[in-house]
Amino acid sequence: MALHTTLLLLSVSLFGDTSTSAKPDLAAIATPMTLPSTDPGRETRLKAADRLRATLETAQEVAVPELLTACEEAARMLPESSRNRVRMLAMVEEQRSRPEKQKSDRLLRDTRRGVEGAMLDLNFEPRIEAPVPVGWPAPTTVNELMVLDYPAYRLARAPMSGQMRTNNTFWKLFRHIESNQIPMTAPVETTYKGGKGQEEPQWMAFLYQSTQQGSLGKDGEVEIVDLPAARVLSIGRRGAMSERAMKSSRDEMDAWLAANPQWEVCGPMRSMGWNSPMVPDARRYWEIQLPIRIKATAAK
Repeated sequence: MALHTTLLLLSVSLFGDTSTSAKPDLAAIATPMTLPSTDPGRETRLKAADRLRATLETAQEVAVPELLTACEEAARMLPESSRNRVRMLAMVEEQRSRPEKQKSDRLLRDTRRGVEGAMLDLNFEPRIEAPVPVGWPAPTTVNELMVLDYPAYRLARAPMSGQMRTNNTFWKLFRHIESNQIPMTAPVETTYKGGKGQEEPQWMAFLYQSTQQGSLGKDGEVEIVDLPAARVLSIGRRGAMSERAMKSSRDEMDAWLAANPQWEVCGPMRSMGWNSPMVPDARRYWEIQLPIRIKATAAK
């Protein structure tokens, strides 16, 4: 009960769900392979972050050109495939293209904020507030795209509907795990329905630590189901979950899929929310994911 109380609000801040009726194809993970990732690796990210920190700590009055040069140099420490590199270089180009009349305190403030944000992204380590299911992969690096393999797992899900759907669904799920003595876990999963740009939360789910816990079936409006192993394209995000951030994430994933046509989407979009409202926005972490598989023509 103590753990439940501590993590009571874990899911209230999340859009919602987990399971999906369209289960990913097991063929998606049938062949062992080195999975693609734009993550340059922790050591490289920290080295680039240190370059930014050195300039930011030099003096509060450091000039815009010095900040942009530091950001550009830090970005080029990352491989070309890194999404953080792409973001940083885009920020540098945008700031350098601003009109001459804007090279004021506002420009310095905006540039400094952008460089500080890039440093925080590169340094960010997710805060894990509760146990994760057995065999769960590590969280996706912030702003990077990764292909992850998930094991089969068990979850309790409830439909999301109505104006207070997030709170109502959360309490249904919380009462279920409390009455059945199922420990709270992270993340909370939300599955969405609808086409791109029109996604709406469909299910919210709490994940069981093991498929050996509890039993399958119905508990009022809560459904306990086992999901098969799946492969997903995932992007990590820092900060509050918002529609704008979700749209940006989906656009980046769609661009990756267009550049890697051997992969195809095989299920609805989902989000993984890792933190409770007790965690400040700057420290919050979440993922957006699409179930994917190698196209049949590409696998031959």
